[in-house]
Amino acid sequence: MQERILKMLREDKRTIVLVTHKLQYLLHADWIIAMKDGNIQREGTLKDIQKSETELFEHWKTLMNRQDQELEKETTIEENPVLERTNLRRTMYSREALLKDDEEDEEEVTESDDEDNLSSVLHQRAKMPWRACGKYLSAAGILLLPLLFLSQLLKHTVMVAIDYCLALWTEHAISVKIEPEPKNCSQCMEFDHSPYSKVFSILCCLGIVLCLVTSIAVEWTGLKVTKKLHSSLLNKIILAPMRFFETTPLGSILNRFSADCNTIDQHIPSTLECLSHSTLLYVSALVVISYVTPMFLIALVPLAIMCYFIQKYF
Repeated sequence: MQERILKMLREDKRTIVLVTHKLQYLLHADWIIAMKDGNIQREGTLKDIQKSETELFEHWKTLMNRQDQELEKETTIEENPVLERTNLRRTMYSREALLKDDEEDEEEVTESDDEDNLSSVLHQRAKMPWRACGKYLSAAGILLLPLLFLSQLLKHTVMVAIDYCLALWTEHAISVKIEPEPKNCSQCMEFDHSPYSKVFSILCCLGIVLCLVTSIAVEWTGLKVTKKLHSSLLNKIILAPMRFFETTPLGSILNRFSADCNTIDQHIPSTLECLSHSTLLYVSALVVISYVTPMFLIALVPLAIMCYFIQKYF
């Protein structure tokens, strides 16, 4: 703006047509054409618009102050950023004799609005709505999500079956050992471990395969969800109106693509696997304990209520 347009082109008596949404450049314009929805909204000099359209000018004034604050935060302008910002601000304010009242008040209002927006954003980030979880799971697809939970369910079913087979094997082996020996030694028979060992080995191999399938399903789900959410986020950012980029800090947009995408990519799949694993583990433990000791069901209700309130407290 300073070196090419205001110096090189303007000093060379060139006709300049500048299409922009940066309102701080209006101070350098000889003639302004404001357009809205493809139609000319206002036309004239800045002083003419201030006299005839007071509300529109006040709106522009607010946006100029906001964009000026963004300009102050820039740290890499040309070779000498401090001198460049000073010259630009001096040029702007020398030609802007009209914008003189209530600038400090508007800056304070803008800062307070930014703080309120930041607090509301942090408050929203502190809460995880159920629809966000549902959107994450639905992004996995119709086939991949059932595969994930079915593999987890089968894996824990096989793990319970392995424990049951081992307990049954041990119980039968001990019962044979403690039985009194018959008087006729021809009736003595050793306990046959082969059927139990075969079933136990098959269940262990099946459990290993299901663990592998579950891990692949979790990573595959995380990869597919990350690609889909990232593509959706990128499309919405590209198609966002310019007002969004004027009011949203650049750091917030970059954080969505860096820190948040990193969380979705690396942390959520492992957390989801841990959650499903722990849930099925304690459900299977409750089922086994309730089957072996039915009296446990009486104490289950008060224990569940107590654990719920302890969980909410911590």
